[in-house]
Amino acid sequence: MGRLLTIFILLFSVQVQAVCLDELYGQFYGCKSLSHDKGAVKWCKKKYGEGSLPYYTTNTCSKQMAHEARGEEYKPTKKQKKQDLYGVVKASCMTYEKSQKYSCEYYDYEPAQRYCSYYYGNKYLAFYPEGKCTMDAASVARGEL
Repeated sequence: MGRLLTIFILLFSVQVQAVCLDELYGQFYGCKSLSHDKGAVKWCKKKYGEGSLPYYTTNTCSKQMAHEARGEEYKPTKKQKKQDLYGVVKASCMTYEKSQKYSCEYYDYEPAQRYCSYYYGNKYLAFYPEGKCTMDAASVARGEL
């Protein structure tokens, strides 16, 4: 039973996907900083060195682009390919009108849009879950709290 629960949690867990870049590349490509996530900062620095910072993965700020910026060849694993096609990433999901109240910024990333569509329906858009645009604020905007 415990093993089945663990598999279920792994299959349906969602998380923020980080792209690790030097700050200059992050700014050049217009990537959105994820520096408030201390775990992501620590992971990027450990994996790619002190100058590396985390950014949200988006349709324009991708892992492939990050590899190319570091001069590496991008070879996604089967798991990464599956995540790109079917995965979901947490986002603050609300209508555009409600997002204005919380000063939300649109999250241009397919897995974030899939998350909102799957859990809340197609009328909800994905926004970065930060600042006043938190997951709790999205729940309030949808009338859940």
